[in-house]
Amino acid sequence: MKLKCFVFIGVLFVGGIQIAVAQSRAAVDLRSNLGMYSGDLLNFYNEVSRNKMMEPFDLTEIDGSPYLDNEFKKGNVITKDSVQYAGLELRYNIYNDALEFRKNDLDIELNENFPLLYAVVGDDVFVKASNAAGYFQVVQTGDAFLVKKIKVKFVDRKEATGYQAAKKPSFKLLKPDYFVEKELSGEAFRVESNEDLLRIFSDRQDEIETYFKKEKIKVSKESDLIKFWDYYNSIK
Repeated sequence: MKLKCFVFIGVLFVGGIQIAVAQSRAAVDLRSNLGMYSGDLLNFYNEVSRNKMMEPFDLTEIDGSPYLDNEFKKGNVITKDSVQYAGLELRYNIYNDALEFRKNDLDIELNENFPLLYAVVGDDVFVKASNAAGYFQVVQTGDAFLVKKIKVKFVDRKEATGYQAAKKPSFKLLKPDYFVEKELSGEAFRVESNEDLLRIFSDRQDEIETYFKKEKIKVSKESDLIKFWDYYNSIK
């Protein structure tokens, strides 16, 4: 299933400069050392002058959703130059792996070349990676960042048979993939095993290995990864 796209040129209204980011006990403030200032309309126009205008899904005809949240939420976009565009209406399109913003009644995909450092959408934070396409949701912060790639699969409509009723097309949420970024929007290292974390955090390898054995950590469980993150932040 493909979405039709059109080139759109537009100016987006930007509001105040407050950010609300829910973070864990040992997390660092994502805003620290940025020296941020609010971006003006002209700068934002220059940055997003070529974006894709999205054709919306008719969710009444589909089970599930391509979005993390169907509704747009207030959010902020921070660039690699520490410019903050605040008060935007944003949402994350999992299926297209894209951030969308709303201008009046138009849903517009943020240009993939936009110099994003991170985006705050409601209580969720999204970053990019220097070695991978698309967006990653931040799970835990601290000396390093635990992020995940959320995925959905589109399943086409199934016609009725002699034994089964017809089924509407649907979006099925898949198991996410987990990664580590040592710096925001830097290289993303995939985590599939305990050994991956031992390689990534080789400076504390002995301590971490002992912790894994004691706590029986399994990286396939997000709750265990979060538990490990609290531990790692506590020894740094």
